[in-house]
Amino acid sequence: HDYENLFLVTKLYEGNFLEEKNKFWNESQIQFFCACIIQSLSYLRKEKIIHRDLHFGNILFDNEKYINLIDFHLAIDYKNKDDNFSLVPTYCAPEIKNHSIYDYNSDYYSLGCMIYYIIFKSDFEDKKNQQKRVSINPKSTNYSNHLIDFVNRLLIINPRHRIGYENIDELKNHNFFNNFSWDSLNKRVLKSPFQKSTKYFNKTERLQEIINLYKNNNR
Repeated sequence: HDYENLFLVTKLYEGNFLEEKNKFWNESQIQFFCACIIQSLSYLRKEKIIHRDLHFGNILFDNEKYINLIDFHLAIDYKNKDDNFSLVPTYCAPEIKNHSIYDYNSDYYSLGCMIYYIIFKSDFEDKKNQQKRVSINPKSTNYSNHLIDFVNRLLIINPRHRIGYENIDELKNHNFFNNFSWDSLNKRVLKSPFQKSTKYFNKTERLQEIINLYKNNNR
């Protein structure tokens, strides 16, 4: 028995996502990445929660190479929104930066920033919010017009004009997801386009290391 410490038991995620972001991604990988994040945000929207801290550091692979959204310490109930919190400005929607009214689709803007980084390997800059919307030229990349249009719609400065303002299904129904099986994703029968790690990972051994570390720190 321990009456002095609080123990939180969470699911084990074996994959490091950050090491993937600087590699070249094909379009099926970007599509799968977006779909996994959209499904997470769809659940949050159903529960009336805004994540508010969507960036690469809060994403992990599980052992099936599915994308998982983590770290909800800045998440907030929609009815109790406030602007008294720290954030990662690079991936933050302009309405949150400016302490204006924000909504669920502020998270969608952050998704757009991440896709922009995946495509160009550089952070997105919004010209200090002076642009009404971003317009990426499809000719500047080797990706499809559907993908570029999807990113452009996510990165619209005015949240009322941004895709997903009315309903997150606007994201799912975009042409970028033509022929994508959302049902297979939900059932987790869709094979991830990301390679599984070849490194051997002994869960029990790692858990024992953590237990020993805890014991040593509390002697």
